[in-house]
Amino acid sequence: KTSTVAYFLPVFGIIWGAIFLDEVITSTIIIGCLVVLIGIYLSNSNKKGYVNSVNTKA
Repeated sequence: KTSTVAYFLPVFGIIWGAIFLDEVITSTIIIGCLVVLIGIYLSNSNKKGYVNSVNTKA
């Protein structure tokens, strides 16, 4: 779970660039952020019936 924080870096970079460097946020950048956020959601959500680990007896 902690590795997913790295996926947020582009979003924070855009926000900080707009705040501190007066970067212009365009519609293309917003769409890119949405794609990143959707990817983060999909990578963190478990599909129904998916098993994270398999317990077997040897």
